[in-house]
Amino acid sequence: MVILFNEKKNCCGCSACMNICPTKAIRMSEDENGFIYPIINNHLCINCGLCLKVCSFQNVPVSGEKPIATYAAINKNEKVLLSSSSGGVFSALSALIFERNGVVFGSAYNENLEPEHVCLDNLTDIKKLQSSKYAQSRIGVTYTETKRYLDNDRWVLFTGTPCQIAGLKSFLGKNYNRLITADLVCHGVPSSEFFKGYIKYLENKFGGKVINFNFRDKSKGWSILGKVVYEKRNKLFKETIIPIESYYYNYFLKGEIYR
Repeated sequence: MVILFNEKKNCCGCSACMNICPTKAIRMSEDENGFIYPIINNHLCINCGLCLKVCSFQNVPVSGEKPIATYAAINKNEKVLLSSSSGGVFSALSALIFERNGVVFGSAYNENLEPEHVCLDNLTDIKKLQSSKYAQSRIGVTYTETKRYLDNDRWVLFTGTPCQIAGLKSFLGKNYNRLITADLVCHGVPSSEFFKGYIKYLENKFGGKVINFNFRDKSKGWSILGKVVYEKRNKLFKETIIPIESYYYNYFLKGEIYR
């Protein structure tokens, strides 16, 4: 029997093992706190060991290499800038990829406001991927999809947390000239289940159905403010979320709900 890890601290939930499995014997399952971990179906497992080899979280040492260069940038398009969490560099990179008939992978909310990685092939829908999501995004089979696009000579921009990018590169197993990866500065991820609980709390508080949540809203300036959009009696309402008054922000910023 293959044992992927002995302690939970040795798994980051990047899903590389699930993507590499040739018999689809691995699924990602939530634990009691809502964090995802791989579960092996031993009836399907053929003991090939690929899942163990692809685990960059356990197998790839930190290199200690220094950055080649460091830049600071800001998007010149004010509309794009206001829709972004910070400087709008992601949107500029995406536009470049789409000009080359490429695709972009990033985190978006699904219909249940759960962050999950999706693939876009046009700039019109890029707003789905903009703005920070302070909860762990499910990778799904986007590593497999990325390889298929690269093998067909398409440009790909893949964004995510550092462990997700490391998982992708380990899964691919080689460098691709048409792959651009961009990882964000991450200081920890809460579970999407904990975030769902917060959304339920907001729905009870405002008496409506939450349809969108922005962790870094800029409509009232560049400070850290959230915004919730909810539907009530067939009308849309917006409320500003002040971090100091939000239990979710407080736990997140203090690092008390990280994986």
